[in-house]
Amino acid sequence: MNRNIIFLFNNLSVGGGLTFLIKFQKLDKFFNIRYFSLNKLNIKFHNIERVGFSELFNQETILVANSVLTALFLSLYPTKCKKFYVTHGYANAYQFLSTLKKLLFRFVLYIAKNKITFIACGNDEKLSLLKLQSDIKKLKIIHNSIDKNIQIKKINNIEAKKLIFIGRISFQKGLDLLLDSLCHTKNNIHLDIAGPFQQKEYKYCSLIKNKVKHLNKTGHKINFLGVIDINAFCFESYKCAVLPSRYEGFAFLPLELSSLNVPHIISDCLGQKELLVTKLDKRYSFESENKKSLAKILSRIIEKNNEELSKDFEIINNDRLSKYSELNFLNKYKTTFLA
Repeated sequence: MNRNIIFLFNNLSVGGGLTFLIKFQKLDKFFNIRYFSLNKLNIKFHNIERVGFSELFNQETILVANSVLTALFLSLYPTKCKKFYVTHGYANAYQFLSTLKKLLFRFVLYIAKNKITFIACGNDEKLSLLKLQSDIKKLKIIHNSIDKNIQIKKINNIEAKKLIFIGRISFQKGLDLLLDSLCHTKNNIHLDIAGPFQQKEYKYCSLIKNKVKHLNKTGHKINFLGVIDINAFCFESYKCAVLPSRYEGFAFLPLELSSLNVPHIISDCLGQKELLVTKLDKRYSFESENKKSLAKILSRIIEKNNEELSKDFEIINNDRLSKYSELNFLNKYKTTFLA
């Protein structure tokens, strides 16, 4: 008989939480999967239903918090059912939070440390959690993953100066750092920006629009593409993708790009630096929030031979895809929730 499991969100939308829920659908042979969220998604799941608040009081149900507020609810909720908190990189974001959010997070960690099993999505986040609350009783690491099997293809017919940024247009994702770094590059660059504007960060989005307007006047060519379907998008005309995040959990996106054989450079921020194991990995990274470090690698990538770039990422991509397989991801979650 399948176990009932409910994933709790404040507001489920785009991002890691939704990606996580979509991945978890593959365990529907073992769980009756449902979710609670204050907002209703336009997305239709073939085997996951949204439930109301009253459904959370079934003692036989496994409850999985996916945000600070839902973790707070589970900590205060007097039930003997299994309770988990998948932190989705929030601990890695701690230094960038407002004072109020920092206090709330530390309060939740303190009252939840003996009541909830924490699940970090990477080693960086485990260390960040323990730095904030050293005596968490139950803490597991389950890395994010990718399920694609690819055949590496050589990169051909690439416009040398064309780059792409992928991600939400938000402070976290660091698009401002990328735009500022273009002032330090040797050549004018064609950059496409693929991702949605975040309404709650309207000041930041206004800043980005002004930076783009200025850079286009100086000879760079920057376009907004809006939201793209990464699996259907044609990357053949791009030299590489640039992911200048200030922090991540253990990002899906670099793994997705590896599965599509798209060359990409990443910052060494918390949540991404765990991918930087070998000298080759580090060759395609830069110091987080360092605009000159980013400009330096951009200039080097633009001049790099396409054949050499292809060979380097054949090694990088195969290594990452074998190390972070979705089979391991799903098996670890199944074992953890059913233990």
